[in-house]
Amino acid sequence: MEKKLWPRLLLLGFLMLTATAYLLPSVTNKDNLPSWFTRYFHKQILKGLDLAGGVYLEYHVEIDVAIEEKMERIGTDIRSLMLPELRKRLGRPADDGLEDVLSVDADGSEVTVICRGKAKSYISLAKKAAKKGGYMETKTPVVTVVSISESSGRAVFRMDPDHSKKIEDDALRQARETIQTRVDEFGVAGADVMRREDSIIVELPGLSPDYIKRVKDRLGQAARLEFKIVDDGSAKFEKVAQLLVALQTAKQRSQLPPEVVGVFMEKHGAGWRWRPAYRSLAKIKAKVGDVVTRGGRRRYDIYFQFPTTIKPTVENFLRKLNETPALAEYKIPDDREVGFGPPDRPGKQKSTDKRAKVLRTYYLHRVAGVTGEYLDDAGVAYDEKGQAIVTFRFGREGERKFRKLTRANKHRKMAIILDKLVKSAPVIQSEIGARGQITLGGMKSAQERQQEAKDISSILKAGSLPAPMSLEFEQQVGPKLGHDAIRRGTLALVLGSVLVVLFMVVYYRGSGIIAVLCLVLNVVFVMAILAAYQARLTLPGIAGIVLTVGMAVDANVIIFERIREELRLGKTPRASIDAGYSRAFWTIIDAQVTTAIAGFVLAQYGSGPIKGFAVTLLIGIICSVYTGVFVSRILFDILTTKTKMEDISI
Repeated sequence: MEKKLWPRLLLLGFLMLTATAYLLPSVTNKDNLPSWFTRYFHKQILKGLDLAGGVYLEYHVEIDVAIEEKMERIGTDIRSLMLPELRKRLGRPADDGLEDVLSVDADGSEVTVICRGKAKSYISLAKKAAKKGGYMETKTPVVTVVSISESSGRAVFRMDPDHSKKIEDDALRQARETIQTRVDEFGVAGADVMRREDSIIVELPGLSPDYIKRVKDRLGQAARLEFKIVDDGSAKFEKVAQLLVALQTAKQRSQLPPEVVGVFMEKHGAGWRWRPAYRSLAKIKAKVGDVVTRGGRRRYDIYFQFPTTIKPTVENFLRKLNETPALAEYKIPDDREVGFGPPDRPGKQKSTDKRAKVLRTYYLHRVAGVTGEYLDDAGVAYDEKGQAIVTFRFGREGERKFRKLTRANKHRKMAIILDKLVKSAPVIQSEIGARGQITLGGMKSAQERQQEAKDISSILKAGSLPAPMSLEFEQQVGPKLGHDAIRRGTLALVLGSVLVVLFMVVYYRGSGIIAVLCLVLNVVFVMAILAAYQARLTLPGIAGIVLTVGMAVDANVIIFERIREELRLGKTPRASIDAGYSRAFWTIIDAQVTTAIAGFVLAQYGSGPIKGFAVTLLIGIICSVYTGVFVSRILFDILTTKTKMEDISI
């Protein structure tokens, strides 16, 4: 027996020492512990949201937007693959973008390729381009053809349902992983991120209101980094600028058709006056920038500059161009868009002049040449003026795409866009490889700029969200509730433990003391495991520990009753103990397994309080089986072999 006893005693001693080491940082001040000790044992039990206070956030992932953006990229790719053959058949030059005869329009899970004029009869090229692009593979098609009509010059493609499901699953998985990584980047201890249907649940315990706001702002940020070529020298945008300038001047306004002027202005006596919704258009300045050469012609970069306060009016003006039939000649093409730069101060305005804050437009290619999904790393650096900037590095595939983009667009501006805001638009002087940088806006102090650079770099490293997210529900929990919960939970644990101890000692006498020792050891093991994994202790978790206290002695009760039965049959104490443990063992295991199954289900599908309860319950089951069956058996073996006990106090 001793050969079997010593290995069990050594294992028990090792587990007790390990549990004590893991538990010490949670019950004592870390400063009072030796540095060599805290180097290895520094983890603590974390308080959950209901104990420490904090915020509960529920984000809805916009799956439809992800699908539409995917279809938009597919449509643009099909258009690009059609261009060479269509130029050849129409006799157009190699640098002609064919904006007048070829366009794409994405709507939900469908994309329509449109050919106009003579190009209508070549609409069948769209299907060939889709096959060439690999979007119509036989086994796993991305899109299917809905209709192709030469008479209308339209080809409609719809996303395959299986591919839509894949995008949905991938978007939700990536959203959860991205949010988890961002939370980890911010160093939020005890945070919990989980997926529920098409939503992402985030629990951030123990944070101050200011820090909660900062983290919350960054969590919902899409962090979509895009590189798009600027086309400010486009004849189309020049025409839009001419329209705006003409509306601002009475002499030029008289040259415009009344139905065009009537969209933005109303009759006033013999002349016109701005409609209230468009009065701010008079404040927009059409600026002329660098000279560029497009299609053999010299053009000027043209952009709008306006106060930040009238940005909604400018957006409404641009939207009106696309929606109003009378303004069809000024419509922004489907493959172009207007972006906005960060707030800045023109000229030598004083920094205290709030009116000096202005925005400018960028006329951009709609589809990004390269996106942030190819990033390998991002960090903070400083330029020659000592101002914080964000640096980034592409992986191999991203470097290849970036080189191709910059090689094909030398001496053109490339907009670096983060979450639809143009951070900077440098001129591409030469082919660029794996590295680049983002210059931040100039409206911030050095400290604010440095903090923004840190936040942006951490978010870029964590990755962009695969689809936009909207905050559906938010609940803040005050720490006062947590303090009260801890006090009441501790009281419940102490009272429950005292009652169990009294019952066991009174009813089972000496054997009851063994059960109490096992009970204490059980609680120590449970708390040590929580500390080792830095688990979050919640109010339901405390309830789970209280329940564990009751369950921990359940095994001893079953064993003790079996031993009593064996003693009544006249067996010796040693034989009664052996028979009691052997016959009760599988009964105990069956009972614990059924409880564990329920705990696993709660842990798998539950969240927040339910998951906290399930985790402590499962840990408690493991510890109670070990202490109630194996540790108590060790103590009985010591008594029967070392003391030659002839009677059992039971």
